[in-house]
Amino acid sequence: MYLIEQKSSRFGAHDVLACKLCHGQMLLTRRSPHPKLGDKYELQRFTCQQCHHEASRSVDADGNALLEYPN
Repeated sequence: MYLIEQKSSRFGAHDVLACKLCHGQMLLTRRSPHPKLGDKYELQRFTCQQCHHEASRSVDADGNALLEYPN
């Protein structure tokens, strides 16, 4: 997933990502506290507006995507 647009907000809630399948816009469709890392992190689900592909990411409170879980 590539970031198309990033607006300042908590947990990156207004980010728009590019779909890796069709390159359409993926919008945030679900947010929840991260099940393993607690409420300082979110698990987010994005859905492509064109092909309906879904992707998830984990982010911290600043909207930075986690590549690894913190210790």
